[in-house]
Amino acid sequence: MKNKPLYFITLSAAIAAVYAALTILLAPVSFASIQFRLAESLNVLCCITPAAIPGMVVGCILGNLASPLGILDMILGPVATLIACVTAYMLRKIKIGGFPVFAAISPALFNGILVGVLECAVTPQAGFVMGFLVPFISVFISEIVVCTVLGIPLYFAAQKVLGNKLSLK
Repeated sequence: MKNKPLYFITLSAAIAAVYAALTILLAPVSFASIQFRLAESLNVLCCITPAAIPGMVVGCILGNLASPLGILDMILGPVATLIACVTAYMLRKIKIGGFPVFAAISPALFNGILVGVLECAVTPQAGFVMGFLVPFISVFISEIVVCTVLGIPLYFAAQKVLGNKLSLK
């Protein structure tokens, strides 16, 4: 590949655009303590290319422009996404049935924690169970569903269709 930096930036930008578009277009199910953010399935791309990491973070920033939680979500959401994506990239080689299961679970864990913390910050009167635990469990389960049900076919399709074109080797 002649121009790796340009390819990296272009691939990151494309991933950011898809993430942001999916999040904003599906805003009614993308936000709050009970959410089903389909764009999170793109996390599996972090297992294929490191260019997905900045793409996911920028996409999260742009997508969270539509968040009802405002600046809190625009700051903390991308932080959780960065941690989840770096963790997914580090766990990418641990596979079950050819799929990086632990990498796919990392967004569920970090986003569940983040949303629980956000809900506690926004509604401190709700207490630990309703303010943190319920949002954590809800987001954790929805992320597991999205990152596996949509992530598994996306991962294998990206591997098959794009092969080494996504990697930066």
